[in-house]
Amino acid sequence: VKSVLFVSAGFGWPPPYTHGELNNGWQGQPAITLYHGLQQYALQNNGTVIDTPFLGSAPYHKSFMWASFPAPLGQNATEMRKRMYGAGFSYAGRVQQGLRATISKEEAEKRIRALEFDVIVFGKVGPGGGGDDDDPMLPPLFRPVIETYPPQRVVGLYGSDEGLQWDLQRKHIRSFGRYGYCLVREIDPVAELRIVPRTLWQPACWLERRWRDFFHLWRQRQDVVGVEDTIYQAAWEPLLEGLSGGDDVAVASTRCWTGYTLAGHLIAPKDNRMCRLFGHAAREVSSLPSALWVSEFAVSWEEIYTRLCEFCGEVCDLH
Repeated sequence: VKSVLFVSAGFGWPPPYTHGELNNGWQGQPAITLYHGLQQYALQNNGTVIDTPFLGSAPYHKSFMWASFPAPLGQNATEMRKRMYGAGFSYAGRVQQGLRATISKEEAEKRIRALEFDVIVFGKVGPGGGGDDDDPMLPPLFRPVIETYPPQRVVGLYGSDEGLQWDLQRKHIRSFGRYGYCLVREIDPVAELRIVPRTLWQPACWLERRWRDFFHLWRQRQDVVGVEDTIYQAAWEPLLEGLSGGDDVAVASTRCWTGYTLAGHLIAPKDNRMCRLFGHAAREVSSLPSALWVSEFAVSWEEIYTRLCEFCGEVCDLH
C-alpha cells in the first residue's frame, strides 16, 4: 500500500467539549491514532496519506493532535493535558502537521473515480452521523467510493463510545460491512456475536456481496426443513457466474474457498475448469476439522468430499 486517502468528517467536537477555543481531538482519539499510524507507515514505506475534505487551517492548528501543540496557544503543556480527554495519552502532540497533505472534496472525488488510491479510510462512521452533504448518516464521499472501489480496499472506523450493545450500531456495522472492513472500537459482549475462524471465513466470503448472498441462501437452506437443493439451483448458479476470476485458480487473495467448496457440494460442475476451481478450493480448506463444518454449515467434511469426488474424479486424491 503506497497511497491512502483518509476521509475525515470534521475536526472535533462542538462546545462545551472543546474547552472554549481549544479543539480536543479532531474526530476523536481512535481517528487521530489511526491517522498518525498511517502517516508513520507512509514515511517508512515511501508512501502518501492525503486527507479530505480540506477544512482550512483553523481550527486545525489548535488541535491537540499536532506535534506543535501547545506552542501556538502559548499555554503550558502540563496544564493543557489536564484539560484533555485521558490527559491526551497516546494521541496528543504526535501528528506532524508539516507532513500533512490535503485536497478538496471535489479533487478527492475525481481521484477516487480514477482509482488513484490504494486504500480509502473513513475516519468516522456510525449512526451518529458522518458529515455527508446529502445524507448525514454517511461519511463524505461515500457514494463515489462504493461505486468505484472494491470492499477489500475500503476501511471504516467506528471510534465512538457506542458499542455492539446498541442495536442501531450493530445494524450500521452490518450495512457498512458490505462495502469494506469495519474497525470497531467498542466490541462489548453481545449474545449474537460469534468469533469465527479466519481459516474458514476468508475475507472474500463476507466482503463480496455475491458471497454474502450465497451464504444467506445457505442459511435459508439450513432453516427450511425438507426443501430440495434443486429449489435453490436457479439462485445458486447466477451467484457463481464470474466469481472464478480467470483460469489461474491458485490466486488466493480474493477467493472465498469455503464458498466454492460448498458450491461444489451442491452444483454439478459444467466443465473441467469448474472442477479445477472446486478442487483447488477444497484443498485449501481440507485440513479444517469436520466438526467445524457441521457447526457452521450443518454438513460434514466427509459429505462434502464424497459429493465433490462424485462430480470431479480429480478431487478424490484429497484423502
